[in-house]
Amino acid sequence: MSVQVLGSQTGSPLSAGETHINATCPGDLGSATISATGGTEPYSGTGTFPQAIGTQQYTVTDANNCTATVSVTITSNARPTAAISGTASICSGASTPLSLAVTGVGTISGTLSDGTAFSGTAPTIMVNVSPTMTTTYTVATLMDANCAAIPPTGLTGSAVVTVNTAPVFSLCPGAQMVNTAVGFCNAVVTYTATATGMPTPALTYAFTGATTGSGTGTGSGSTFEKGTTTVTVTATNICGTPTCVFTVTVTDDEGPAITCPDDIMVNTEPNLCTAVVTYTTPTVADDCSCQSVNTITGYTAIGVFGGHTYYKSNGTADFATSQANAVTAGGHLVIIGSAAENAFVAAAVSVETWIGLSDVATEGSPVWVDGSTPTGLGYSNFCTAGGADNNPARDWAAMGQANCATAEWAFRNNNARPSIMEVDNVNTTNCTAVLFSGLASGSAFPEGVNTVTWRGTDLVGNTNDCSFEVTVTDNQAPTVTCPANTTVINTNAG
Repeated sequence: MSVQVLGSQTGSPLSAGETHINATCPGDLGSATISATGGTEPYSGTGTFPQAIGTQQYTVTDANNCTATVSVTITSNARPTAAISGTASICSGASTPLSLAVTGVGTISGTLSDGTAFSGTAPTIMVNVSPTMTTTYTVATLMDANCAAIPPTGLTGSAVVTVNTAPVFSLCPGAQMVNTAVGFCNAVVTYTATATGMPTPALTYAFTGATTGSGTGTGSGSTFEKGTTTVTVTATNICGTPTCVFTVTVTDDEGPAITCPDDIMVNTEPNLCTAVVTYTTPTVADDCSCQSVNTITGYTAIGVFGGHTYYKSNGTADFATSQANAVTAGGHLVIIGSAAENAFVAAAVSVETWIGLSDVATEGSPVWVDGSTPTGLGYSNFCTAGGADNNPARDWAAMGQANCATAEWAFRNNNARPSIMEVDNVNTTNCTAVLFSGLASGSAFPEGVNTVTWRGTDLVGNTNDCSFEVTVTDNQAPTVTCPANTTVINTNAG
């Protein structure tokens, strides 16, 4: 406040004074109350006056026309401000916080452009938003303990929240049924599997069953082996990994190849109109296997080696029970007599698995289940960590012990384990060739052209025929039999 007095005064000098009330917010009015003392009453220019923000000079005058001035400065509180910025990416149904840099007094509240309300204090307010679609946010309203912001002044910036969606399969194929390609035991199969989502999902596939494998994409256009393959296509983005599962079944509908002998030409046998003809039995081959190991309940076939058939048990049991189960199934626990046989068996072992060897009868003297010994058979493959160690708690041999190579043998305690069974014959089903029409080899074929037809059948019942001719030719001269000589006596008289 400044005071200036002008004019001629008697007594105490004229003086102007003031009190004021500041404006609440920018743009509002404050008030100035002007008073006078000294000089000679009455005064003019005193009272309460509205005043805008800033400095204003007031003049008071007394009865002697003396004047005094006073200056009044009105201020106000600042309006609050808010600045929003940044980006975020969420999955549909999720929320994310946005950060607002704010200034203001006391509790600051407001709304975003979508109507989301917020409240807090300076300098930072976090606001959770849950948009259903990609949205750009700005600050719409703002107020502190004193003032409200007047948009757009003081409300700056924007924040973008991208809403992603989980993958959804728009097309998942049903079961695919195809036949093997001609000349092959498999088929190339194409199909369509599509998925949508944001961001665009990546597709991967996995094959299990008759065909195995995995990779990127859907696997369409792959070669599928005969049998049933389960296809699992997975769509992946940041919001999920749904799967599309279906089967591809490849059926062998092509007959086997059957090969007959070449045509045969023979002559009749002496003094006969036939000839005994022997010929080679036709051979059968198939694009798929012509041999299938027969199934045994409770076991999975491993294959054929050295004229014997091998299986792995589906369940577990102790050594004696495993041997009893194998005998009931028509075999015995495996007896290994060579490195080649050992490698064949080991290929089917992934965990500790019984073989048919133990030293339970005489500690330190292992015997196979048929009474033979590794020494007698000329082959053993004991692991250093688990050999015949004269420990009566470990009298039974297994492959696959953790401290040994898979193909090595180790004596173990009598816990339940899977086992390898050996059947002492070729327990398989094979393609067949049977005489369909004509005569069998070794038959007496009559003179002329004889057609022989054989039929080949594969493991799933498909058939094909082949034929050849046996031509029997009579190349013998005929035998002419004349009547006996006849004597004629002429008794007629001359």
